[in-house]
Amino acid sequence: MDKSKVKNLRDELQEVLNDFGKNHSVDVRVGNASFSESNVTFKVEVSELSSDGSAITKEVSDFNSLAELYGFSKEDLGKEVVINGERFTISGFKRSSKRYPILLDGHRGRYKMGAKVVLEALDRTKVAGAR
Repeated sequence: MDKSKVKNLRDELQEVLNDFGKNHSVDVRVGNASFSESNVTFKVEVSELSSDGSAITKEVSDFNSLAELYGFSKEDLGKEVVINGERFTISGFKRSSKRYPILLDGHRGRYKMGAKVVLEALDRTKVAGAR
């Protein structure tokens, strides 16, 4: 196996799993891969869909359960914020990232940000627990 072949396998596997997901009303994402000369292992995440059709990922579930501890509300998920002149959408919470737990999606990918910075972008003052 080489990097190019693994990428092609991942892309094709994602296409197949998209149909599988539609058949079972779930979102299926092929994640990172590790490979050697003769095999490859992919991470696959399957998530339920919300009533609006968006995936309820672990990061979304974590945001919904922990938002208030960091000064957010559940309604902040999906809101757009502007930080340093760039637009981002609040997309989740990463428990393992204590310093930068808020996940933001931007036009160049996914970013982790401190709660304090995101709260300021939402025009909210710092609350206890926000970093």
